[in-house]
Amino acid sequence: KSLVIEKKLIVLEALIELKKSKKENIFSTLKYKINKRKLTQPLNYPTAGCVFKNEGDNKAGYLIEKAGCKGLRVGDAEVSTIHANFIFNRGNATFNDVISLMKMVRERVYEKFKINLNPEVVIMGEVEEEVPFKILEPW
Repeated sequence: KSLVIEKKLIVLEALIELKKSKKENIFSTLKYKINKRKLTQPLNYPTAGCVFKNEGDNKAGYLIEKAGCKGLRVGDAEVSTIHANFIFNRGNATFNDVISLMKMVRERVYEKFKINLNPEVVIMGEVEEEVPFKILEPW
């Protein structure tokens, strides 16, 4: 586990060490990674990345897909048909849309596999009282 996540730290600065390489190698690697990402992730809409954590050998995206959640929508929040562990905003999704969709996905996966998905995303800032915030806590 990450110390940053465990201690709920916010990273303000980072020192990154890069390896020197030929320009052609760098561009070749970038092109490969960008193409792979286009095939495996929804890049046309805003997302927060993977929504749920993988638990051991249980890949969240696989479980979500097999639970029939690809394309599931609440308002303008939708489970990606490219990678089921991504929820994206079709344009006007609200916080409540996303939270409600996460809850639906989590419930369907539990009903089918008896596996509890825990959120990968972290909610920051003020949250309205009526929001079902408890669904984001690990079961």
